[in-house]
Amino acid sequence: MDSAVAAAFLKEKAASQQVAIARYQTPSGAVWLRKALAHHSLWIYTPLRWLARFLRVRALQPVPNPGGAIAVDREAKRLRELASAGIAVPVLLAKQDDALLMTDVSMEGKSKQLEHVLKQSVDSASLLTFFTQAVTAISHAHLADQYLSQAFARNIMLTNDGNIAFIDFEDDPGEVMALPLCQARDWLCFIFSTAVILEHQNQLDGGVVTLVNAISQENYAAQKALLKVCRRLSWIRFLPIASLGSDGKRVVAAGQCLAALEVNLSAGTRL
Repeated sequence: MDSAVAAAFLKEKAASQQVAIARYQTPSGAVWLRKALAHHSLWIYTPLRWLARFLRVRALQPVPNPGGAIAVDREAKRLRELASAGIAVPVLLAKQDDALLMTDVSMEGKSKQLEHVLKQSVDSASLLTFFTQAVTAISHAHLADQYLSQAFARNIMLTNDGNIAFIDFEDDPGEVMALPLCQARDWLCFIFSTAVILEHQNQLDGGVVTLVNAISQENYAAQKALLKVCRRLSWIRFLPIASLGSDGKRVVAAGQCLAALEVNLSAGTRL
């Protein structure tokens, strides 16, 4: 789809689209149209800001998403930056004040969320293979002096050709924190969304080895920032909340992973 066709398509569909994001099938492939939402009140970030200060974990500080045209501009900017750095993200096709149009990371529209792929893995070998692919892709972004936005497993896509791509860039951590903290935040998001899946299939130890191998290749400042997060948050594995359902189990598993990372990173680096 050339730029003129994309711009015309965006103008036409955005005028009638009633939801924030919608998928369309075109002769050129699957595309997504994101439309500006109403601004998000900043007061909703106050509890997380307090928690970040209480725990002294700056990587947890909230990244405001004001919505509207600002969010559209921000996502377009991040898509361009990451694509220029060789990171697999949707291709920005067209943009206007209140909306943007981008490709699906698999043009056929058959990409799958990593979260679902991990949960549906039939054996531990395939689970660790997919997990390692994602870890390698995140590390590749960091080694290119980049960061993601919300590196949760739901925003990491396995494309139909077997590669990893990233989506969802409405907020920009780089606006409120330095690069090492942005990268530590990426790992924190990733761990909180995958550790419980690994633990459920008794593969948490293998996942930790994969994480340590990747993180130990990153720059000193990034490793230091992540290690500080591990030291401040590893205690959450002792919280008696595993019986409270999936969220409680997710927190405990993440704490176990952070505790193991703390030990391994402290022993294997200069930190």
